[in-house]
Amino acid sequence: ESIAFAFGGAAIKVYADIDKMMLARLAMMEAAGAYSAGYRVADLASVPLLSLLSAAMPRFFRAGEGGVRAALAYAHRILFVPFTYSILAGLGLFLCARFLPSLLGATYADAVPALQWLAWIPLLSLPRLLLQSLLIGGDRQNCAVNILAGGGLFNIALNLWWIPLWGWRGAVAATYAAEIVMAL
Repeated sequence: ESIAFAFGGAAIKVYADIDKMMLARLAMMEAAGAYSAGYRVADLASVPLLSLLSAAMPRFFRAGEGGVRAALAYAHRILFVPFTYSILAGLGLFLCARFLPSLLGATYADAVPALQWLAWIPLLSLPRLLLQSLLIGGDRQNCAVNILAGGGLFNIALNLWWIPLWGWRGAVAATYAAEIVMAL
């Protein structure tokens, strides 16, 4: 049973970090640095969301004993808090991005637009995270791993196509598109 969780962890790591390596290879290093800084801040804003869902996992498992529908009912009950947080976090990231050079130094000025574009990662990743928790709680971790792996491959394909066209903006668009596809 642990193999699915190991592969799932690896798939999520590849999905989360491959765009930065591809950006460094397919575009300019400066663009990769600005994007990476913005992504790390947006990723940091997702930590409370991940913590909430991790704390809820025992309840997902309990609800999952009644099947995926029961786990889905539990997900609906807790949806308000992560949804509200995701909207507020995205809004906060978007509005406060201009202060990034004050916190990290003037050399991070190029990360401001990247962070503004990435500000909605908590909101766009919420459906995938909830459904991933739902699948794992419903004893469907293999399905969750397949979705994560497929999303990672989809992200790589889009990055190969969009980074040469649009630079870091292509990486953002690929990340958002992969999140939507995985949720669907």
